[in-house]
Amino acid sequence: MESQRLTHKASQQSPYERKSEDSAYQKRVQEIISAVKGREPGQMLALKKANPGHRPHDLSFKNDCHPVDIDQLTNILEINVENKTVRVEGLVTLGSLCRETLKHNLIPQVVPEYETFTVAGLINGLGIETSSHKYGLFPEALISMDIVLGDGSLVTANKDNNSDLFYAVPGSYGTLGIITSATLQLCDASPYIHSQYHYFTDIDRYVEAFGASLKHTDFVEGFVLSKESYVLITGNFADRVDTLSIYDAMKYGNVWYYQHAEKMAKVGGEDLIGTYQYMFRHQRSLFWLSGIIAGLPIFEKSRVLRAYLDRKVEEKVSKNGFKSNMDVFTRERSMVNQDYGVELPKLTKGIRYVQDNLGVYPIWNCATTIKDSPFLMIRDQGHFATSMLVDVGIYGEPTVKNYKNIDAMRALQTNEGKVALWGVSYLSKEELEASYDHDAYTTVRRKYHADSAFKDLFSKTKFIDPDKHKQGFIPHWRLLNLWLDIKVGIRSLAGK
Repeated sequence: MESQRLTHKASQQSPYERKSEDSAYQKRVQEIISAVKGREPGQMLALKKANPGHRPHDLSFKNDCHPVDIDQLTNILEINVENKTVRVEGLVTLGSLCRETLKHNLIPQVVPEYETFTVAGLINGLGIETSSHKYGLFPEALISMDIVLGDGSLVTANKDNNSDLFYAVPGSYGTLGIITSATLQLCDASPYIHSQYHYFTDIDRYVEAFGASLKHTDFVEGFVLSKESYVLITGNFADRVDTLSIYDAMKYGNVWYYQHAEKMAKVGGEDLIGTYQYMFRHQRSLFWLSGIIAGLPIFEKSRVLRAYLDRKVEEKVSKNGFKSNMDVFTRERSMVNQDYGVELPKLTKGIRYVQDNLGVYPIWNCATTIKDSPFLMIRDQGHFATSMLVDVGIYGEPTVKNYKNIDAMRALQTNEGKVALWGVSYLSKEELEASYDHDAYTTVRRKYHADSAFKDLFSKTKFIDPDKHKQGFIPHWRLLNLWLDIKVGIRSLAGK
């Protein structure tokens, strides 16, 4: 997937060039400040950008808001190789960032799995990946950020200045201000990831091995394929090893990563993946969702058809993000798209709940440490006895008989764990507030002029109301989705 081309290479700049780039950055920020100050009294703000975003919801909450164009914030401002830090504007994509930092054998500590994810988006929305057991969620690497507030002022927030804002922004989904730049800690990187694949038929042995691998491995993830099939992948940075094959994770038509991992695990295999390709190994197949949505096994078995689907996925995601033409309430009856964090000692229980009550496969497992996290939306509110949470990533079609999404998903979200706010919430507003320090969040909103300028968390969260919304699986949801895609295509052609 082609990402934005950088306008400069900050690490090679002279002092004059850096000063010039800082001036250009300040000019771009000033345009945003002018837009914020130019709104009508009492009107709320919403960001306007070409990047479609990656939450699977419609953007109707923006309809009555004053648009603030931030499309120019796509520049890498400085790579400091000695300190292993990078300063970037908010809309720099992970693809652009990783390509530049890898030239210096550096990479962000945590790289969520899509090239088009932006730095500001991941700070506002959090982000987990297979190195999170070492480093935590994406914002844990945050050193400092510039933020335009609701009154049009620009502030720098870090652990020493405006620290309450600094600790509240991650996970706030753009409800506290506009991130114009951020400084992140990087880590050392090698050209390849040496991956080892392990197969289990017993859940207890899988969970035990998953937990043990977190103590000594750079990258760890697991796939639950059925009640009798589990794959654990462990990886470490490495140089070229002539005796190991190289898997091309991003080549159109190649076996999708999760299929490759299953095949390798069943023979106890190992291989190399280029570091950049490893970071975005799930992108072609949207983990496994592209094959599930297509609904035809032949797509999974044919290189030609996989290549076709890979290109269609890239085209659709680049245009619409993860948004479907099916409304969210209909989609929720037939598909699950949810991240749910459980404590490591309760991972078996979490997996078994999904197996018994949803029947969604595969299930993704990825661990993150939350030990001593100072961030408002991440830190433990006294709910957990351990500091390691495992994401039970549930992306797919429920296969249990008589599936009822409201009953099953509400039971999941009211269980012991942490619900990701980017998905659909089956909780009440009060239950959701209890999952984080809501009083501290509202205090920061008032103090930094966000309450009169930016929609709050609840305006940006999709809630399922048991008294208003239907439940019950829709057997032919793929046909409905196809029909809606055709209608949108016809409207688009008619408008040209």
